[in-house]
Amino acid sequence: MSIKKGFSIGMGVSILILMIFLLVQIIHLRSERMAVTSRGISADKTADIFSVAGVDYIAYENNKKVFRLRADHFEVAKRRFGMFYLNPLTEASGFNVDLEVYDDSTQKGTRNPFAFLTGETITKAIPVPDIGSLGIITRIKIEGLKMSLYRDGQLISTVTSQQAMIDPKVKTAILTGNFSVRAMGGKSLISQEGTWDQTTGIFSVEGPYILMNPQKVRQGNGLRFDINLSGI
Repeated sequence: MSIKKGFSIGMGVSILILMIFLLVQIIHLRSERMAVTSRGISADKTADIFSVAGVDYIAYENNKKVFRLRADHFEVAKRRFGMFYLNPLTEASGFNVDLEVYDDSTQKGTRNPFAFLTGETITKAIPVPDIGSLGIITRIKIEGLKMSLYRDGQLISTVTSQQAMIDPKVKTAILTGNFSVRAMGGKSLISQEGTWDQTTGIFSVEGPYILMNPQKVRQGNGLRFDINLSGI
């Protein structure tokens, strides 16, 4: 009897511990969900999230405007995965992000727009104290992206997509949903998904695409090209 009684007590304690653990996780998820939907500047240390609405950040170099980053809403948060929330990563999420990059003819080559869409830039653009306490941003997720490249004040190329996932570690960006590149001279390319290699500055499309210019329309599968659609 004593063995059965001890076993029952042990089972009861185990169930109680499990119930307390599940309750803590439910409270954590609820607090994080509430923080995600908040507007304006907020700093919720419990949910490990910083959020700001109406981002407008401009960077200068030698008294010249280099880029401007705007967004309806940006948040930086620790994201935890699995039952026990192990291995959290610091993720930045942007909504309706508009990045303008300014080139000039005194430079060699063309500026890489994605080089300015980094964790460091986002951290500077969100004016919330102690945002650096979340650590280095290891992933950037965007809903609604528009990037415009200007040279000597003239628009030369525009990149848009419904979603973008940027991995600063491997220096790639995956753009999905109505991905398009529009360049000078009326040339444009449309596809459902494209990948940007930040090291080479080259886009690649693995699936179907439509390439249009004033003279003709071309369709195909698989293509590599730069942000100016030059040579295709």
